Amino acid sequence: MKILKYAGLVTLLLFVSCKGGEERVNKISDRVTKKLELSEAQIVKLSDLKSAIVKVQKEMAEKKKDRPLDSFLAQLSGSSFNAKEVVKKVEDDAKARVANTKEIASKIEAFHASLDDKQKEKLAGMIDKFKEKHEKKKQERMKKKLERESKDGKEKHREKRKES
Repeated sequence: MKILKYAGLVTLLLFVSCKGGEERVNKISDRVTKKLELSEAQIVKLSDLKSAIVKVQKEMAEKKKDRPLDSFLAQLSGSSFNAKEVVKKVEDDAKARVANTKEIASKIEAFHASLDDKQKEKLAGMIDKFKEKHEKKKQERMKKKLERESKDGKEKHREKRKES
């Protein structure tokens, strides 16, 4: 069970890096440093992890321009469809994600090994709190989206009735 929470650190750090870039990763890193009262050696391990996450985030941002989905959609609208090309792009994307995960996981492993049991528990609590907050925001976004879609649907229905 605890291992799952630490694996959640990967999700936490990748999520925050996608949502705010290096600035957000630094903010989370500072919070972890303060809350866990890290030693100098632990700060070095966290810094290594932070650097790896920022590097991966930048690589992902660069590759975003050439996503497999874009190739798929372009081929759908084109005069021909090359399944091998689409599959190759998906495979290349998956390989890059696995490589990134391995790099980050090794940094997490090193950071995790440097923590004492009390720090591990605090970290797990921070991840749980973040997860709850994230789920709540996600539900709020979905609720707003459904409300907008419902409102748009009603307006379109009214317009059709007026046309009839």
